[in-house]
Amino acid sequence: KGMAGMTMTKIGIARTVIEVSFNAKLIDKTPPDDKRWLTQGFDLYEVTPDQLCEAINQGCSYSYKFEGGIRKSENFLGADLISVDIDGGRTITETLADPIVQSYGSIWYTTPSHTPDRHRFRLIFILPFTVTDPNDLKAAARSLSRRLGGDMSATDAARLFYGSTGSEPTDLGGQLSEAYLEELIKDGRVAPIQDSISGNRPTTNRSQMPL
Repeated sequence: KGMAGMTMTKIGIARTVIEVSFNAKLIDKTPPDDKRWLTQGFDLYEVTPDQLCEAINQGCSYSYKFEGGIRKSENFLGADLISVDIDGGRTITETLADPIVQSYGSIWYTTPSHTPDRHRFRLIFILPFTVTDPNDLKAAARSLSRRLGGDMSATDAARLFYGSTGSEPTDLGGQLSEAYLEELIKDGRVAPIQDSISGNRPTTNRSQMPL
């Protein structure tokens, strides 16, 4: 049984479903009664994109796969998705029209701190295969965040992503291709000239990718 009566199958992998760890003790950004829940209790489930949307809409937090359900970088086992946080600067409409999102976007939803004047939202990209190297995951997340004007600090292999009650996440229907994921990994392993972003908009950085 999953959160709030949602039925989900634990463990297993296919591209019509993905593996995600959920922590039902962490709802929205409400501080837990016991701070141990910030690292413990990340149970692994196999879900469809629609089920992931449902869990997020219930406010449930999610993350990658960790040994023993303990969210630590040294416990990282793999990732079936990349999440990009947009915290102001680019609007929802502008970002959803981005060719990257149009081609590869899987899910998007507004985060609890979103306001009409300052758009804060999250994009999810389902991966074509499980990434088991935490350095590859970080490289891909860095490159993708940089290209979309996202939060460059939210790219580590133990990142926690909060749900957002009532945000009604939208399934965009896409996922990253193998070729594009490999490009992101290669590009993200290059030390950028500038790792910060201006107004949450993409900046010019050194890249290994040929023009």
